[in-house]
Amino acid sequence: MPSASAVDRRNRALLAFTLLSGARDGAIITMKVKHVLWAEREVLQDPNEVATKASKMIATWFFPVGQAIEDKVASYLAYLKDELGFLPDDPLFPSTRMGQDDQDNFAPIGLSKTHWARAAPMRKVFKDAFTAR
Repeated sequence: MPSASAVDRRNRALLAFTLLSGARDGAIITMKVKHVLWAEREVLQDPNEVATKASKMIATWFFPVGQAIEDKVASYLAYLKDELGFLPDDPLFPSTRMGQDDQDNFAPIGLSKTHWARAAPMRKVFKDAFTAR
Protein backbone atom coordinates (compact mmCIF):
# COMPACT_ATOMS: atom_id res chain seq x y z
CA MET A 1 0.00 0.00 0.00
CA PRO A 2 1.25 3.50 -0.76
CA SER A 3 2.34 5.82 2.03
CA ALA A 4 2.90 9.14 0.26
CA SER A 5 0.01 11.12 1.75
CA ALA A 6 -1.67 11.41 5.14
CA VAL A 7 -4.62 9.42 3.79
CA ASP A 8 -2.28 6.68 2.55
CA ARG A 9 -0.57 6.52 5.94
CA ARG A 10 -3.93 6.31 7.71
CA ASN A 11 -5.08 3.51 5.42
CA ARG A 12 -1.91 1.45 5.94
CA ALA A 13 -2.14 1.92 9.69
CA LEU A 14 -5.84 1.04 9.65
CA LEU A 15 -5.05 -2.34 8.13
CA ALA A 16 -2.17 -2.93 10.55
CA PHE A 17 -4.18 -1.83 13.58
CA THR A 18 -7.06 -4.13 12.68
CA LEU A 19 -4.65 -7.06 12.58
CA LEU A 20 -2.94 -5.96 15.78
CA SER A 21 -6.10 -5.33 17.81
CA GLY A 22 -8.71 -7.64 16.32
CA ALA A 23 -11.31 -4.94 17.00
CA ARG A 24 -14.57 -4.70 15.06
CA ASP A 25 -14.89 -2.08 12.32
CA GLY A 26 -17.67 -0.24 14.15
CA ALA A 27 -15.45 0.09 17.19
CA ILE A 28 -12.33 1.10 15.26
CA ILE A 29 -14.02 4.00 13.48
CA THR A 30 -15.14 5.45 16.83
CA MET A 31 -11.85 5.05 18.71
CA LYS A 32 -9.83 8.01 19.85
CA VAL A 33 -6.06 8.30 20.11
CA LYS A 34 -6.27 7.82 23.89
CA HIS A 35 -7.82 4.36 23.56
CA VAL A 36 -4.50 2.87 22.42
CA LEU A 37 -2.35 2.25 25.47
CA TRP A 38 0.91 1.54 23.69
CA ALA A 39 3.11 0.89 26.73
CA GLU A 40 0.58 -1.67 27.99
CA ARG A 41 0.13 -3.15 24.49
CA GLU A 42 -3.60 -2.72 24.99
CA VAL A 43 -6.64 -1.15 23.36
CA LEU A 44 -9.30 -0.01 25.82
CA GLN A 45 -12.72 0.16 24.24
CA ASP A 46 -14.77 2.34 26.56
CA PRO A 47 -18.48 1.96 25.67
CA ASN A 48 -19.08 5.61 26.59
CA GLU A 49 -16.91 6.64 23.63
CA VAL A 50 -16.45 3.58 21.44
CA ALA A 51 -19.22 1.69 19.66
CA THR A 52 -18.61 -1.66 21.34
CA LYS A 53 -20.67 -4.77 20.93
CA ALA A 54 -23.47 -4.83 23.53
CA SER A 55 -22.11 -1.55 24.98
CA LYS A 56 -19.58 -3.40 27.11
CA MET A 57 -16.12 -2.32 28.25
CA ILE A 58 -13.64 -4.30 26.19
CA ALA A 59 -9.91 -4.44 26.82
CA THR A 60 -7.92 -6.18 24.10
CA TRP A 61 -4.22 -6.88 24.00
CA PHE A 62 -2.11 -6.81 20.88
CA PHE A 63 -2.03 -10.00 18.87
CA PRO A 64 1.44 -11.40 18.10
CA VAL A 65 1.31 -10.51 14.39
CA GLY A 66 4.90 -9.39 14.02
CA GLN A 67 7.11 -6.40 14.58
CA ALA A 68 6.48 -4.94 11.11
CA ILE A 69 2.76 -4.59 11.87
CA GLU A 70 3.43 -3.03 15.27
CA ASP A 71 5.94 -0.62 13.70
CA LYS A 72 3.33 0.59 11.19
CA VAL A 73 0.89 1.41 13.98
CA ALA A 74 3.55 3.00 16.20
CA SER A 75 4.78 5.14 13.31
CA TYR A 76 1.24 6.26 12.50
CA LEU A 77 0.51 7.19 16.12
CA ALA A 78 3.70 9.24 16.26
CA TYR A 79 2.75 10.90 12.96
CA LEU A 80 -0.71 11.82 14.26
CA LYS A 81 0.61 13.27 17.50
CA ASP A 82 3.91 14.82 16.46
CA GLU A 83 3.29 16.00 12.90
CA LEU A 84 -0.47 16.56 12.74
CA GLY A 85 -0.95 17.72 16.32
CA PHE A 86 -3.63 15.19 17.23
CA LEU A 87 -4.62 15.12 20.89
CA PRO A 88 -5.90 12.21 23.01
CA ASP A 89 -9.57 12.97 22.26
CA ASP A 90 -9.07 13.18 18.49
CA PRO A 91 -10.11 10.26 16.25
CA LEU A 92 -7.62 7.45 15.87
CA PHE A 93 -8.63 6.96 12.24
CA PRO A 94 -10.14 10.25 11.12
CA SER A 95 -12.22 10.85 8.03
CA THR A 96 -10.67 12.28 4.90
CA ARG A 97 -10.65 16.06 4.56
CA MET A 98 -11.84 17.13 1.13
CA GLY A 99 -10.91 20.32 -0.69
CA GLN A 100 -9.56 21.65 -3.95
CA ASP A 101 -6.35 20.24 -5.36
CA ASP A 102 -3.80 22.02 -7.59
CA GLN A 103 -6.14 21.81 -10.58
CA ASP A 104 -9.13 23.13 -8.56
CA ASN A 105 -10.73 19.67 -8.53
CA PHE A 106 -12.57 18.41 -5.46
CA ALA A 107 -10.16 15.85 -3.96
CA PRO A 108 -8.79 14.41 -0.71
CA ILE A 109 -6.36 16.91 0.81
CA GLY A 110 -5.59 15.35 4.16
CA LEU A 111 -7.19 14.15 7.36
CA SER A 112 -9.97 15.88 9.26
CA LYS A 113 -10.41 15.73 13.02
CA THR A 114 -13.77 13.99 12.79
CA HIS A 115 -14.70 10.34 12.98
CA TRP A 116 -16.11 8.46 10.03
CA ALA A 117 -19.90 8.38 10.30
CA ARG A 118 -20.09 4.73 9.30
CA ALA A 119 -17.78 1.79 8.58
CA ALA A 120 -18.22 1.79 4.77
CA PRO A 121 -15.07 3.89 4.14
CA MET A 122 -13.04 1.51 6.30
CA ARG A 123 -14.39 -1.45 4.38
CA LYS A 124 -13.47 0.28 1.11
CA VAL A 125 -9.87 0.69 2.35
CA PHE A 126 -9.74 -3.07 2.92
CA LYS A 127 -11.36 -3.88 -0.41
CA ASP A 128 -8.97 -1.61 -2.30
CA ALA A 129 -5.96 -3.04 -0.45
CA PHE A 130 -6.82 -6.60 -1.42
CA THR A 131 -7.98 -5.99 -4.98
CA ALA A 132 -5.44 -6.92 -7.63
CA ARG A 133 -4.45 -4.03 -9.84
